[in-house]
Amino acid sequence: MSLTHGSSASRLVVATARGMALVAAVALVDALLLGPGDLAAPVVLNAVAVGVHAALVADRRVVLAVTAGAVVLAVLVVPGLADTPGYLILIGFGAALGRGQRWMRAPAAVPGP
Repeated sequence: MSLTHGSSASRLVVATARGMALVAAVALVDALLLGPGDLAAPVVLNAVAVGVHAALVADRRVVLAVTAGAVVLAVLVVPGLADTPGYLILIGFGAALGRGQRWMRAPAAVPGP
């Protein structure tokens, strides 16, 4: 399968790359602005970024890939986070809230005659 311009696979790759760029930018801002001992604030900011991305992107595969990437990036960037998996659940919860918000915005199906 080739990734030609406009193909379904190339759109998925581009959407995933944009989502990971968003998560990486938030992780960079976390690392620059917050202290090294804080665990909750970087996770909450990543959860908000993943939730916003999940609300804007239609494909669930992209949302799942970006959420998994955000968890991996959070573990790599925030020291001591791998020892407390309870914080990592918040990133998945943010993605679930974003998908729920997208679902609530979708027009309701009108029953036929």
